[in-house]
Amino acid sequence: MKLVKWSHYLDLSIEFPIISTWISFPNLHPQIFSPRILHGPGSIFGRPLHIDNATSVGFRPLVARVLIESDISK
Repeated sequence: MKLVKWSHYLDLSIEFPIISTWISFPNLHPQIFSPRILHGPGSIFGRPLHIDNATSVGFRPLVARVLIESDISK
């Protein structure tokens, strides 16, 4: 299976080593659910792109999720 970014010029014969993945951080205090704070631990795994809506509004207080972009060839 290949995971690739979608574009108008997508060529499925070329493999892309960069993928987007959701990383979960369980058992965190809701006080640190800001994007500025969560991008720090997210950057350990790749380039942080986004935090999910449930994290940003505090809907799920025990788990924070960060979308990261990482190079799987490393």
